[in-house]
Amino acid sequence: MNWVLKHTGKKPAKKTILILGAVSMAVFMLIMVLGVRARHAMTEKITDRANTTLLLSFQVTEDFYVRYTILFKALSGMDRVRAHEHESVAAMLTRMNSQFPELVNIAAVDRSGKFFASGRAFDPERTPSISHLDFFKKVSRGDEGAVMNPHVGPISKVRVTGVVVPIVDNQGRFNGLIGSSIRFSALTELWEKTLASTTGLDFAAVDARGIIQFTSRTLKAFMGKSADSVSFLAPADSGMMREIDGQSYYIARKYSPASTLTLYVIARLKVSPVDFIRENTMLMFLNLLLLTVLLLFMEHTRKSAELMAGISASERKFRRLMDSLPSILIRVDHNGKILHWNSVAEKASHLTEQAARGMSVDRVFEQLKGRMDLIQGALENITPRNSFKVKREINNHTVYEDIFIHPQMEAKERSAVIRIEDVTERVKMEEIMVKTEKIMTIGGMAAGMAHEINNPLSAVLQNAQSLENRMMKDSTANNRAAEAAGTDFALIRQYMTGRRFPDMIRSIQKSAERAAGIVYNMLDFSYHNRRGLTGCDLNNLVETSIELAGREYDLKKRYTFSDIRILRSFSKDLPPVICNSTEIEQVIINLLKNAAQAFYEAETSNAALRLATRQEGDFAVIEVRDNGPGMKEEVRKRIFDPFFTTKAPGIGTGLGLSVSYYIITQKHGGKITVDSSPGKGTCFTIKIPFDPVTIEDGNNDP
Repeated sequence: MNWVLKHTGKKPAKKTILILGAVSMAVFMLIMVLGVRARHAMTEKITDRANTTLLLSFQVTEDFYVRYTILFKALSGMDRVRAHEHESVAAMLTRMNSQFPELVNIAAVDRSGKFFASGRAFDPERTPSISHLDFFKKVSRGDEGAVMNPHVGPISKVRVTGVVVPIVDNQGRFNGLIGSSIRFSALTELWEKTLASTTGLDFAAVDARGIIQFTSRTLKAFMGKSADSVSFLAPADSGMMREIDGQSYYIARKYSPASTLTLYVIARLKVSPVDFIRENTMLMFLNLLLLTVLLLFMEHTRKSAELMAGISASERKFRRLMDSLPSILIRVDHNGKILHWNSVAEKASHLTEQAARGMSVDRVFEQLKGRMDLIQGALENITPRNSFKVKREINNHTVYEDIFIHPQMEAKERSAVIRIEDVTERVKMEEIMVKTEKIMTIGGMAAGMAHEINNPLSAVLQNAQSLENRMMKDSTANNRAAEAAGTDFALIRQYMTGRRFPDMIRSIQKSAERAAGIVYNMLDFSYHNRRGLTGCDLNNLVETSIELAGREYDLKKRYTFSDIRILRSFSKDLPPVICNSTEIEQVIINLLKNAAQAFYEAETSNAALRLATRQEGDFAVIEVRDNGPGMKEEVRKRIFDPFFTTKAPGIGTGLGLSVSYYIITQKHGGKITVDSSPGKGTCFTIKIPFDPVTIEDGNNDP
């Protein structure tokens, strides 16, 4: 490069050398400043990705354990569990074990630590007490729940964790616990999905004893070791930058209260700003020529562009991961102003992220109105806050949502991530569990009541028959008794007829027979059976039910079926259904009569009923829809409860729909649901399997 220093064939002029040296130094210093800033920006992006990945992993972990805690708390509040009913609870836990494959075994123990129910078979005499275990001691001392450290199960031989909650008696005292060991792989699979789109980041989970229980692939060698023995973890505070063996690390850490695990995300920084400055300082003292500096700058720019492009691609992948989550995710600052959110929040609010940025979150989302104090409390105490089953109305439909607030402590200020999850289906499932429990309870009551009523009913019918024979039948014994009394039996019979004794006796007989029919239905209600199941043409059965309902209801002289417009939409290629035709007719007639009664009470004009049949997979479907007044939500929730009625006293017993529910779900292995809202009419949907014998008893959801 001497040609640069030459000056018209002479020795280089001093002025020229100084200018070129100054320019070279200035360009180098400019390159150095720009390079440091570029690497600083790169470091900030990597740390942001590490913090965001840690937050997602934390949410996944918290949700995993909270879900089972909620489930076991619901079970612990059931009367049969609180009463330690061995057989009933064991049957329920066995069914749940089959429905949740990730649960190794659901079990319940008494206050002494002895098992009284389990989802898997056990010998009470040989099964030892668990009162010596840490989680049992923790719950028995008054904790609301406990988490098992990950370990290899002694029986299952697989790595498990677990959740247990207390069972309390009516006075709120500890009376045992219920919970389950859970396959640890169910949680690690969720972590791996969360980490699938992250590159250049490592992950580790440490239990309460400080043992590493899970790592990403590059850290597999540290599995099972103490976190204190790993150089880049111990001691490691969240947000720490560490230099180990010439390698720079950024450590992000967060403790999960629900799981008692500490989660780490480790980002490896390829070149630290300190190293870069040291290297370029050496070059500065060597006073590189201008061309060399320019070439270095161009190469640096090219590599930085490639690195930034890679980071941008990773950010796009991470953004897609956030958008794929079904829940609303919103990041807010310490004042509750929106910073970022995912696509689900964008669809729910009908606002773009850019338009919503800076707005107060409670202005955009109605469900957060009145909950800003909850957000502020989470930010001030750096403690997650939750609000469960928040109810709101959307287009005349009730929606339930769980709201989770996760605070974040950042370098400059505090922020929080708000997650809103739609749990409407879960709430409906809980309602179904309560209804099923009520139906089982009333079944036991029905059996006892029926047996007690049967004996006096038999006496009433027998004596009514004897009265009829002795008052009206021309027999030798009657004639002899009349002569002994100084009269004639024909005169006595004439007197009885004139005073309408025969009508009274027949009224007594009919009332007793009706009561006997109710007793029979109660007995049939309490003892599940499948008598009288035959192949039936469902379209003919519905048509017959319409005709029978019309005949019976016309006799009431309240609201004739001729005033109701009947619309039919029957599937012509519907296969035969294996059912008890009489019982299915009873259900349909009951629905038709209820609709007619609703028309009458609401004085509905242009009343119409639409009956439809169709096939859905292995089920035949009957749909009964009316344009009546509809039902409020509180009525809809209790519509299948025994003895619940909205009719006036003396008109309804409150058993019609509960018996219909029993006939469809328990006796035919089917489902019956209702969709109704005020002013929108009511629609009952009945689903009956074509072959109910293949349906396992007691496992049918309504």
